Amino acid sequence: MSLNLAMTFRVLRDYYRQHGFLRLCRYVLTNLFEYQKSTLFERDLSKPIEEVKTGIPIYIRLLSRNGEDIDRLVEFWPVSYARSPEGVSVIEMIVTRLSMGEECMIAEHGGKIIHMHWIGFENTYLFNRCVLKRGVNAGEAVDYIMYTDPEYRGNRIAEAVWIEMFKFLKRKGYQNQIGYNSSRNLEGMRLSKKLKKATATLHYIRILSFTISFLSNRIR
Repeated sequence: MSLNLAMTFRVLRDYYRQHGFLRLCRYVLTNLFEYQKSTLFERDLSKPIEEVKTGIPIYIRLLSRNGEDIDRLVEFWPVSYARSPEGVSVIEMIVTRLSMGEECMIAEHGGKIIHMHWIGFENTYLFNRCVLKRGVNAGEAVDYIMYTDPEYRGNRIAEAVWIEMFKFLKRKGYQNQIGYNSSRNLEGMRLSKKLKKATATLHYIRILSFTISFLSNRIR
């Protein structure tokens, strides 16, 4: 029995002993089953790249590998995205991604980081293994973890950073940019539809400690 399965069994056993069968069933349905749906979006980088005018002046650049820049990103990192493998701090997670060759594009306003957007490449992508059902091919890059400081939202910052990302990847010789957007993220879906083309749906299902993910409605 795997460690995760054994832990799940102990949790269910203890919950049953304390609350009974009916409440155990409700607990399983509300806590141990998860379904997520995301749309796969792609951007053909050979096509013209539009310009975006933001509501406030910003400076967009890649995060450098120096300690000062990394510390500033750690300070900016939102609590909702702080989940990482057990025992791994946010700073370790950032350093690992950068050391693997990934990039983080940031936007600054008044010298303050107000937006981050990560970029992964073939053989470097570490974020979500179920995404590898589609994979990241040679000549492609995948974007993930896009976050804007709530105080500065509504200024087209995320859109402007995406445009600069397209330009950066095109200069580096990449032909395609892909990314996934959860159906729950309505603003992200709106922006993705504006800048990219939907090509598939990714389904993720978790029951107890068992998970499955698959792509459907793929358009090529």
